[in-house]
Amino acid sequence: MDNNSHNSTQQQLSDEEQAKRERKLLEEFVVNHADLENLEAQLAGFNIFEAIGAVRQELRHSDFLSFLLNPSKNHGLGDYFLKEFLKAVLVKSSLDNVSAIDIDVSSMDSAEIFREWQNMDILIRDDTNGIVCVIENKIGTTDSKGQLNRYEEIASKEFPKHKKILVYLTPDGDPPTDDSASEEWLTFSYQSIATLLEFTLNSKRSVMGPDVVVLTEHYLTMIGRHIVSESISANLCIKIYKAHKEAIDLILEHRPDRQMELRYLLEEIIKESSPNSGLVLDHCSKGYIRFGVVEWDNHPAQKTCDGWTSTKRLLLFEFQNYPSDLTLKLVLGPGDLPVRQAFFQTATSKKGVFKRASRRFSPKWTQLYAKTFLSKTDVFSGDLATQTEKVRKNWGDFIAQDLPEIIGAVEWPNMDNLRRSSP
Repeated sequence: MDNNSHNSTQQQLSDEEQAKRERKLLEEFVVNHADLENLEAQLAGFNIFEAIGAVRQELRHSDFLSFLLNPSKNHGLGDYFLKEFLKAVLVKSSLDNVSAIDIDVSSMDSAEIFREWQNMDILIRDDTNGIVCVIENKIGTTDSKGQLNRYEEIASKEFPKHKKILVYLTPDGDPPTDDSASEEWLTFSYQSIATLLEFTLNSKRSVMGPDVVVLTEHYLTMIGRHIVSESISANLCIKIYKAHKEAIDLILEHRPDRQMELRYLLEEIIKESSPNSGLVLDHCSKGYIRFGVVEWDNHPAQKTCDGWTSTKRLLLFEFQNYPSDLTLKLVLGPGDLPVRQAFFQTATSKKGVFKRASRRFSPKWTQLYAKTFLSKTDVFSGDLATQTEKVRKNWGDFIAQDLPEIIGAVEWPNMDNLRRSSP
């Protein structure tokens, strides 16, 4: 048993003081906070890309950029955005075969845009001007070993007479992570994409359809909120976090993510079962949901635990609610050594009841029983509804089968006898 995972002594010894301190941190965070109000104003508006969950989906970003880059699409821009994009990419490059001036004086109305051709995110092919451009788009991921070299080889093989432009697009214009990637790859950032979009809206709004204008504005807002690190929203976030780090970390610790949702579910089903099964909640957190058996509280040995929970219960069930899995365990906490040894001997002698008990006796926390409620596969491949259904089924099996057997098999040591036999 990991001692660090049960290190709640400090929390339990100063619960009241800690609660007051945390309340003060949160009050300072929300009261008269101009920066927070400004950030909320930035984020208040509805955004279609956020609504459909496209913020971090590279495919959706590539889809929208392909739409704007394609001269034949009905956005009203013709080849304008395509040319502005290529000029912005090339203006600081040292390529000899094509320049920003070449692009500026050319008509690219006949250019074709392809998505996922040979697994490339975006391929721009302009046979009239003899140009082919490969765009590798990375948001939250990096290029794999040899990926960029493979794309470059394909482009050279399939379009041997075309001038190649290779673009590596990331939020901050970072270089490829693969050191073997050719120096021909030109880096480009989403900050530059945002600049292009702002310029396009300012100069071409009159020829763009109203729906296209709205969609482009939504996209520009979304990448400013979530992708571009130098946006107003990002700078406000950094400023607020620096000023209120402890309060924000506290909020993040208790945010309703999958672990927190499972915590609420587990507390709920334990309470639901309490009247019939005689269970009682003990100390709970996001990662550990503990409960005891009311009947066990009648035994003097139960309230002899040192340095675990404020109830001093020695024997507790504990859901270990990790990001990767969910397991229910019966744990013997730290306390009187002879008492703990007596419990461990009982568990090792009744392995059919105390399933997956620790093979070795630990001086602090010892596992007497374990039951997997959600495996790694359940966590990473299933949604919350599916996980909830499985948790409830496993809980029903535990209440009906394992719990009665465990309660019947637990042998509470006689404290007086143990003390008389101790040296």
